[in-house]
Amino acid sequence: MSSRPPERILTADVSTWNLGWAATVEPGRPPATGIYGLAGPKAPLHLLYAQVRNSIEELIDEYRPDELAYVPALVGGAGQSYTKALNGVEAMMIIAAFDKGVSIKPVKETDARGAILGRKQFGKRDARGRLIRGTGTEQAKAAALAWCDDRGWDHLDSDDVADSIVLWAYRQRALRLPLAGD
Repeated sequence: MSSRPPERILTADVSTWNLGWAATVEPGRPPATGIYGLAGPKAPLHLLYAQVRNSIEELIDEYRPDELAYVPALVGGAGQSYTKALNGVEAMMIIAAFDKGVSIKPVKETDARGAILGRKQFGKRDARGRLIRGTGTEQAKAAALAWCDDRGWDHLDSDDVADSIVLWAYRQRALRLPLAGD
């Protein structure tokens, strides 16, 4: 892996159903985007893991990123089989990037949202002003989609892709790389 700062970024927002992604094509231009459908948490794990690894390897081969940025899996309260599936999906992304010599950057989704969307947390609040757990997902997804729409960036009508674009923009800004529309 290179010691020079990354210039080409690949981001991935992955679940067990979809892998949304954004990638640098040319500095100062909007990212290329896409989505891979995955087998889901109830599929045989070897199939799900192979899909993720093959998808990431394909993206790395096509876009030649210096860095893969992703949001680490958060599976609190999820069933054991889902947790196992999601942890394996994350591991396959990391292994694929490592094998291809691409640096790996886990990023907190709330940090990316705060920097790009202007808010870390979305959702309803109780009478004391505390965020009610589990209520912000739809609002956060809508904010990411709207942010992309405001710039004319193609999110393929997928919140997984929009979240990847927000993550991509966050890494671009953090690395002081050109961002279209800034």
